[in-house]
Amino acid sequence: MRITYWKDEEVKDNPHGVDVRKLYDNEHAQVMHITLKPGESRSTLIS
Repeated sequence: MRITYWKDEEVKDNPHGVDVRKLYDNEHAQVMHITLKPGESRSTLIS
């Protein structure tokens, strides 16, 4: 088992300008930690 501390991971650039950190990534799944500060919001998901 790999233990990952989100605060130790690098902040990823993204078009929304929020704090996003990749915790896990393989061919079947990804796990990202997103921190929203006061006044920030996630965009509406359109699929």
